[in-house]
Parts: sequence; C-alpha cells; structure tokens
Amino acid sequence: MNALAVLNLNDFMPAKARDSMQAAATRWGVEYVEITERVANVHYFWQKTFIPLKYSQYQRLAVLDADILIRSDCPSLFDIVPPAWIGCVSDVQHGFPKRWREKYQGRREGLRFGLKPYPTEKEHVNGGMIVYEPTSHAYYLDQWRAAGERAGWDTAPFADEGALSCVLQHFDAPVWWLPWKFNALVRDNSPHTPLGKMNAFIYHFYVQRVAKSEGRLAEIMDAVEWKL
Repeated sequence: MNALAVLNLNDFMPAKARDSMQAAATRWGVEYVEITERVANVHYFWQKTFIPLKYSQYQRLAVLDADILIRSDCPSLFDIVPPAWIGCVSDVQHGFPKRWREKYQGRREGLRFGLKPYPTEKEHVNGGMIVYEPTSHAYYLDQWRAAGERAGWDTAPFADEGALSCVLQHFDAPVWWLPWKFNALVRDNSPHTPLGKMNAFIYHFYVQRVAKSEGRLAEIMDAVEWKL
C-alpha cells in the first residue's frame, strides 16, 4: 500500500490544504496519513528524516509539507515517479525571485554534513514534496538522518534540504527530477504561479514565516482555487 503523508505539527495546515490532499489520496487510490505529533526529539526541520522509520509499512510514500495545495486534476505522483526512484523537484525555478539561498551553497553544505557537495544549485532539492520507498531506499534515508546527526541537527534554514541534496549526490541515488509544476513555489511577485486558478499541479506556499505564524496562510490560500 502507498500513502500520501503530510507533516502537520502544531495544527499548522489550513483546511483547504487538507481537503485538496485528501481528495488527491482518494483519486490516486492511496492512504492519507496526517502526522500531527513529533516522530523524534529533534527540531522540526529534521522530523521528515524519521518518517520512513515510523511508516515503513508502506511500500511508497509521498511526503508533503502542510503548506501545499494539490490541483484536482493532478496525476498520481506514484504513477509519475517510476518504482525504485526517488522523486523530487529542484529548488531552482524559472521566474521565482531569489530566496535566502542566493548563491550556490553546495560546497559549504558538503563540508557541514561530511558529504560530497551537489554540483549546482539546480540539484538542490526542495523538501516540500518527496516520493520514496521506505524500505528499498532505506540506505539513502538513513544517510540523510545520519547527516543531520553529524551536524548536530543544524537548525539553519534549509539545512535538512541541503543534507538530502548532498546525500543524493554522494551516494549516487536514483533521483527522478519532476518538473516544477509538481512543487511550484508560490510567493509574491512569482509570475509562474499566479493566484486564482492554479496553473501548476501542486502549489507550495513559500510565504514569509511571519505570515505563517500569524495564521495568514489560510487567508493566502483562499485566493487560490484547486478545484477545476
């Protein structure tokens, strides 16, 4: 059995996001799993590295962040990503304004985690959507968790993403890079992800943390329609 799993700590996920994910799970014929409690005693950045241990009963997992909307016609991630491959989307997307990571960080992150650096910023994974097999990909997922432990569970922004990007490169993991439309970053002045009718299969709301902490994520999502 496969599952769509979403990490929703501190009841962060808006109802609209939940509705879109549950609808996707139903269409795709997979279980919907909402993780509302910490799976390990580490910073929330690193919680995802422990999900494959706790949910190893599933053959495949699509692990998503709680600030995501899935369009009603989005094809199954389990059909798009071939079996035995790890599915992900690059953090570098055309038309998206520069984020905190304005320059290539691979060498610094490689040193931080004791791993070979990813070669360019295009190989930096956005951790908002990852598809993998908990058992057959256990070696890479274990190395991801070990990288976090070696770095003292570094809480620098995007540290977990950097660690995963280095692990995939260092161990030559089978990565299936999906188009940006399967994890389109949404932010003000982002022309390729306008509000209103979604023009990508998955919107990942990369909004300011202040807006999220003030509960404005639901308000921002209300300006987007996931049902066609």
